[in-house]
Amino acid sequence: NRLHWHLRIAAPDPAVRFQISPLKVCLSDWSTGSEFTFKVDLETAKFPEPGDLVIAEISCNPQGSTADWGEFVELCNAHESMAIEMGGIQCGDWTFNERHLLQPGERIVVYPGNLPNEKGTIAVRNASGSVLDEVRYSACWHPNRKQAESGFSLIRVDLQGPSQNSENWTSSGHPLGA
Repeated sequence: NRLHWHLRIAAPDPAVRFQISPLKVCLSDWSTGSEFTFKVDLETAKFPEPGDLVIAEISCNPQGSTADWGEFVELCNAHESMAIEMGGIQCGDWTFNERHLLQPGERIVVYPGNLPNEKGTIAVRNASGSVLDEVRYSACWHPNRKQAESGFSLIRVDLQGPSQNSENWTSSGHPLGA
């Protein structure tokens, strides 16, 4: 048996109190029918909205030693103060199937499947399928075209800046990534 609940709170509070009554007799001697209160501490997090979870790096053409890592996308929690619940988040073929909290400013690498080398589209979606961030990237976004062919990834210059603006993307400082 499982207990499911939906919690709506105006401000995050790590202490949540559940009251369960009357408690049924199972394998205990709690047969009084009295009300019992159990305190449960939960680490609260928000489900991301557009702008909270952003694409920070795209490695679509790994070369040399980065080829072992494969193609990847780095996601960043751009929210200034709240952890983000990653359960259900989708990026390409990748889905977070378990609960995972991403703290403010924290980044995580995901492997979304095949990313076209020259140009393509990568989107991050919530569990309902709504787009949280999307980038239609191009190898031409590298300031030096040779970097696109040498394993350098694209990194987002300003996490709050527009995803689709090529001037908000540049080559990583190293062929192994940012």
